[in-house]
Amino acid sequence: MNITALRDEVAKSISKAGYEGLKTWATRKAGIANPSVSVNPKPLRILVGTDGSEHARKAVEYAASLAMRNGGEVMLLHVVAMDTRIPPSPWVTPEIEARDRKFIEDLRATGEAMVNKEAELIKDHGINVKTRVEFGDPAETILNVAEEEGVDMIVFGVRGVSAWKRLILGSVSEKVLEEAKVPVLVVR
Repeated sequence: MNITALRDEVAKSISKAGYEGLKTWATRKAGIANPSVSVNPKPLRILVGTDGSEHARKAVEYAASLAMRNGGEVMLLHVVAMDTRIPPSPWVTPEIEARDRKFIEDLRATGEAMVNKEAELIKDHGINVKTRVEFGDPAETILNVAEEEGVDMIVFGVRGVSAWKRLILGSVSEKVLEEAKVPVLVVR
């Protein structure tokens, strides 16, 4: 059976009978002799990279639906793409340093407000939610947090930028897809 046919069979099983269909399909494919043996997957710990965009909101919703199915947990992560270290310099006065620190605090507060708002929306459905706001390279931070938190899956939305823009700016999604040690789900 080729990969396309396998994918289509999985999709049909899931769409017809949800989780039970997938469990039956997996039991059949694995050749388990006793189909009455219960498959009880552990609750998923899902990391969702979010920036407050419409694409990220769809990723949050999708992750929440996955977590809801098996009592899993969602961690919402917002990464501010900047280095917060203020290098020593004769040009940096205490006033400039104070201004920069205030700016960083404002960015953190804005990020926390955003992830807390998203968390409240899915907490209402009985899903365990954690939130984090970090500073740094978005792809590296997502990968580091995923490993640190021991998540089972990474989910994020993608905007679908042009090849030229991706070549110049790089792509968070491409780097995460290439380097993640857990499954990655990209939601459009």
